[in-house]
Amino acid sequence: HSIGGLFPKGKVWTMHDQVDHVRQYLSEHCADVNSVQLVGHSIGAYFALEGLRKHPNLVQNVVGVYPYLTNNPQSEEQRFCKFLVNNRVVVFIVAVLADLIGRVHLALRRFLLLGLTESFLMGPKAASLTAVAMTRYDAVQNMCHMGRTELDFLDQPPDWELLEAYAERVSFVFNKANDYWAPLWLKKDIEARLPMLNTYLDPEYDHMFCCSEQGSKDIARLLGEVVLPAQQINSLLLIPKPRSS
Repeated sequence: HSIGGLFPKGKVWTMHDQVDHVRQYLSEHCADVNSVQLVGHSIGAYFALEGLRKHPNLVQNVVGVYPYLTNNPQSEEQRFCKFLVNNRVVVFIVAVLADLIGRVHLALRRFLLLGLTESFLMGPKAASLTAVAMTRYDAVQNMCHMGRTELDFLDQPPDWELLEAYAERVSFVFNKANDYWAPLWLKKDIEARLPMLNTYLDPEYDHMFCCSEQGSKDIARLLGEVVLPAQQINSLLLIPKPRSS
């Protein structure tokens, strides 16, 4: 997908739009495929499970990496995020500021992002993409609109019936960091309710691993050497998620 094709000006994505995107992608691109494995990071784990629900004969397995399946009532950070995305005035101000930054030369935007996101270990490629895609008024508005619908929709327990029905075809990877999107109490709940569902603990990275090239490679290696062989994977499909614009 091109940025221009995915992000038409003024388009906003809801939670349901993103689920429909995954289902449609599977229907359009996997008609001639016998089976696929879906890997989803964060809320992408939820979308991958919805793909399994819709196409149980096509989707062989699902792996959720640091899965965001339900809101975390113990997290002050998550409550703060919910407050921000629901404050239309704050969203408007941030969107205007992002648009102003977007008028700065791209090289300077990348430099600023690398400095501001040093704690996330954001690599040059991630900084470049962010500098292009997220320094636009529509992008920030869309990101916050998605955040509002996601936080509202997931303000309920995980779909335990779905997880139980496909427990032997689902795996989750959690991390030891204080990850408020994929907390360790959720891992314990899953293990207690569904002992046949495989869970793994990554000792090294946090939720933002995908912002660095090394982090992405290491997580891919974990999936390739540990998680996927355990499920005897025949194929692997990564679904591009619709992003903000």
